[in-house]
Amino acid sequence: MTAEIKKETVRWYALYTKSRNEKKVHERLTEHGYESFLPMHKVVRQWSDRKKVVEVPLINSYVFVRMVLSQRFAVLQDPGAVCFINFEKLPAPVADKDIAYLKCILEEDIEVEVVETPLSKGEKVKVNAGQLMGLEGELVDHKGGQRVVVRIENIPFSLVVTVPLEFVERL
Repeated sequence: MTAEIKKETVRWYALYTKSRNEKKVHERLTEHGYESFLPMHKVVRQWSDRKKVVEVPLINSYVFVRMVLSQRFAVLQDPGAVCFINFEKLPAPVADKDIAYLKCILEEDIEVEVVETPLSKGEKVKVNAGQLMGLEGELVDHKGGQRVVVRIENIPFSLVVTVPLEFVERL
């Protein structure tokens, strides 16, 4: 009998970091040859004497890492890394399509907000036009406008994205 060698699959995983360590962890992982993704967005911060636009992580304390599962222990050696988001005691993979949509949202400068508790009400919808075509989520009435809620599986956050209602169809 010939022993088959199981080839490990390269996947995205959500790495939870120490507070305010996202940028440092992202930089160190990249320096060590890992593919790392830190979603950033611009916000206006008010100081006593001025306002300034600063770039901050979209999802606090999370960095996404593309790796094979056996590399998880090496990644956790980073001083800013805390743990991976787990499911059944193993790091839970994040779908490639979810990372691609997240990158698209940031590249197109689409209005987005992070909601810490997943929203459960609303109809299942699919975006059928525009830059986010193919994106599936739930339609919600949020702050007086129609928005699509997108859940990225295996992380405890939802993204609320504004999409024109005519771009959305029921599933």
